[in-house]
Amino acid sequence: MTERKRLLFMADAFDMRGGGEIVVAHLSAALKERWDVSVLTTTRGEDAVQQGDGLTVYQLHSKYHPRLRPVASFMNPLLRGKIGGVLSDLRPDVVHAWNVHSHLSYDSLRLAHKSGARVVHTYQDAQPFCYSKYKCWLDPAAPLPENPDYRAEPRNCRSCRQHFWTFPPRAPLIRTWLRRYVDAGVSVSAELAKALRQNRIGVNAVVPNGLPLDDPAFVGADGARARARHGWGDEPILVTGGRLHFFKGQNQAVDAFAKVAAAHPTARLVILGDKGWFRDTLEQRAGSLGFSKRVSFPGFLNRDAYHDVLAASTAFLNLSTYLDPFPTVNLESMALGVPVIGTRLGGTPEAILDGETGFLVNPFDIDDVAARALALIQDDSLRRRLGEAGKRRVAKLYTVEQMAARYEAIYQ
Repeated sequence: MTERKRLLFMADAFDMRGGGEIVVAHLSAALKERWDVSVLTTTRGEDAVQQGDGLTVYQLHSKYHPRLRPVASFMNPLLRGKIGGVLSDLRPDVVHAWNVHSHLSYDSLRLAHKSGARVVHTYQDAQPFCYSKYKCWLDPAAPLPENPDYRAEPRNCRSCRQHFWTFPPRAPLIRTWLRRYVDAGVSVSAELAKALRQNRIGVNAVVPNGLPLDDPAFVGADGARARARHGWGDEPILVTGGRLHFFKGQNQAVDAFAKVAAAHPTARLVILGDKGWFRDTLEQRAGSLGFSKRVSFPGFLNRDAYHDVLAASTAFLNLSTYLDPFPTVNLESMALGVPVIGTRLGGTPEAILDGETGFLVNPFDIDDVAARALALIQDDSLRRRLGEAGKRRVAKLYTVEQMAARYEAIYQ
């Protein structure tokens, strides 16, 4: 009997709270029947090793002052020895790194290469050349560029320049480490790959994320259950949120809903996500516009409750105002037959076909966002047609089995 190969995923977080972490969990579950799969991640608590459901998860404590991020994101001295120890004990055949730009650091790629493993790195964002959500290439008041110039200049960017001057060699060092120690660089979208290449970072393949469509959270999603749980009636519901941040377009969603609410007497906006300062500003924004009673904030939901809310929705508003590489929520909504009104920025246009499986919009064009939302609220046949087409598109192109097969070919 052939010995199974050992696969180690490396990711700063493995808590099922963000799209990237969720995809790693889906992929590891899809591969564990053919590989011995482990996960190396970090925690703000104590070091720990957790085993269950066919996975071993190594959690390493890491915490540092935010001002140190430009240095620690490249090389975290607190974890170097521990990462090397895990690699020495496991002796993986393949190390697959995802988001390692906060705690595990890009130097973990060097350590993985040194262990003798084949190193695959999936790019989920612009962090190799940016310190923030990459938006400084965009002028919100101008028409969206057809061919964006993604070349970053962090020394001149208001969001990045303080980080840049803390450790100016960061970007050149990261490029060098990626070139020397990564055997295959993979982007989750063609648009992100374009941005990476414009910033002199090599990309060998594009592999979009996929979903486990047989997951009970999808199969058992129940919109009526969400409506009953949260006290909603049969009113049209627009959903947005997830990770609440002004880059994610929730301000634009609130402003667009002001126009929807004026035109439709019962429509409701649901904003998912944790409590915090930004959610407070959204509540204040809704209050100042006069429709706070028609906006719900259920908080951060577990996966089952989250999918129930998606299933209850008339449409999902994904209005990211930056290069959002390939939002998982687009696929989740489409898989449940829910049309997405999605940003034209980043990788969303690769998943959503405008007018066929949803609508693509300039997220700064509030009138157009509102008009698209009202069209879906007022036209049941349009909503059903787009929703069913989106569901078919996910089943055809974006399953976790397809994603796993593509990565296994890269692992060889």
